[in-house]
Amino acid sequence: MKLTQLKQGVIALLFLILSVASAQNADVTVTMQNVDSSAWVVKRVEGAAGVAKLDTENTPLTLIVGKRYHFVNLGTLQIHPFAVRGKNGDSLLNQHPQDRPFETDPNVNFVADDAGITFTLTPKLAAQVGTYYCTAHPAPLMEAPLKIRKP
Repeated sequence: MKLTQLKQGVIALLFLILSVASAQNADVTVTMQNVDSSAWVVKRVEGAAGVAKLDTENTPLTLIVGKRYHFVNLGTLQIHPFAVRGKNGDSLLNQHPQDRPFETDPNVNFVADDAGITFTLTPKLAAQVGTYYCTAHPAPLMEAPLKIRKP
């Protein structure tokens, strides 16, 4: 039993290290948690005010062009992968990256890992984003609007 607890502790520590490493160069960190399979809630926002209402199901998020964002996914990559959908319905950024145009854009500097996703909201990306969502569920489950503000 102690070996199992040690393994779980090591996994939790690695998850935390990955999350901190990805967030080191972010302007804003948004920590997301799933509510079963029905909604996302924002548990915490660091680095900016007015991004989201905390603990509100599928709350709209307000992002600022030019800022670097780190989304921590407490719902885990395996169960509730976090992603950004474009206005036309295409996946733009996905915790399961597939070399989509914005995922490979050096100005976006996209990073995806088990802890979440990190990206810079460039003007080109900002013009395309529509919603954030969980790739494991059909819309409108776990999906909400992304609003864009200019600096």
